[in-house]
Amino acid sequence: MEITGINAVTVEGNFEWPLIKIETDEGISGYGEVRDHSLGHVHKEAFYADTAAALALDLEPVLLGKDPTNIIGRVEELRPYGGRGRLGGGVSAIEMALFDIAGKRHGVPAYQLLGGKYRDEIRVYVDCRAGQPVTDSAESYRLDANDYAPEDYAAHAKRREAQGFDFLKFDLDPRVAKDVTGKAGIRGTQLTAAGLEYLEDVVAAIRGSVSSDTDIGFDCAAMQRVSVADAIKFGRILDEYNTAIYEDAVSDGDVTGWTELSEAIDTPTITGEDLFGVDGFRELIRNDAIDIVGPDLLTAGGIRETVRISDFANQHGIPANLHFAASPVGFMASIHAAAAIPDLMAVEFHAVGVPWWSDLVERPDTLFEDGYATVPDAPGLGIEFDNGVVAEHALEGRSFE
Repeated sequence: MEITGINAVTVEGNFEWPLIKIETDEGISGYGEVRDHSLGHVHKEAFYADTAAALALDLEPVLLGKDPTNIIGRVEELRPYGGRGRLGGGVSAIEMALFDIAGKRHGVPAYQLLGGKYRDEIRVYVDCRAGQPVTDSAESYRLDANDYAPEDYAAHAKRREAQGFDFLKFDLDPRVAKDVTGKAGIRGTQLTAAGLEYLEDVVAAIRGSVSSDTDIGFDCAAMQRVSVADAIKFGRILDEYNTAIYEDAVSDGDVTGWTELSEAIDTPTITGEDLFGVDGFRELIRNDAIDIVGPDLLTAGGIRETVRISDFANQHGIPANLHFAASPVGFMASIHAAAAIPDLMAVEFHAVGVPWWSDLVERPDTLFEDGYATVPDAPGLGIEFDNGVVAEHALEGRSFE
């Protein structure tokens, strides 16, 4: 079997979802997904690529004529082209497409190529953003384009819990305190008293609106603007509300800062969505700097590399909680990886604001229900596209067919 070509279609969801299809001379094809670099997020790592899809398409000459079922061989050839953040997207997309091809050729699901699975169902946690979910990344992340009052967060939490999710994640940003309360939430690198009070009001409102059995977590990337001392100060507030995860409050390269934060609070700390490969996580794990690893399969290097990262963390007593914010292709790749990780919390779902997300595939019932995803037994990733729906939402106005 030989690789004969790669083509791409970019679906316009709440982010841009660059999908790829790798063709072979035996008529078996595999699907993958490049991590986005949409307008709402500026990613300087991929400055040289005109589109996110190009991060995979530009690697076609390295792959043509080669055996797609030798996944390790192909990935090692591509590894020098990967890197942190969106630079990992091309390698990751190709790797998951190779798993799809190999699984289809051998008639087994992708997780079986990893040696099997630890579980039949995967818990799914939902990213809620704020009072409203992300519907358009270019708009929904603006500080004046969402609902940030505590009561808005609480109402949103109730809606998602009613859908069956028992693990909710929200974004927190002290800068919006100015619009909500009229008082500045941050000055320089310091949280103000008003900022801390606003953040606690949001956390308290969410915690009080859902069952005590429902886990809540917070993406606090905006906290990287403040000192580690203030991140600790807010972390001690989170300790009072039975918080499941405190994400990205410190830069992922600041091992010392993460160590200080993790040692000072009880709430589990997590980072890693922009790290590539085991080496990207090595120092955080070796130093016990974080309590949970949070790789994103679309950056980390693909299915096998995500499992390798998680295995390394698990060996150090650190569980994995997989970050994810893309289409059903990357989601199912994440589910296969999650099935093969010993100590796993959940996999993220970031498209609750996209009602047609599951319609992109022919059997949407196979994705997840009531906050849990069934690990598929169909060959490869276990999904095929509904080409009409793909074409309807593709920037190119077409599907792969």
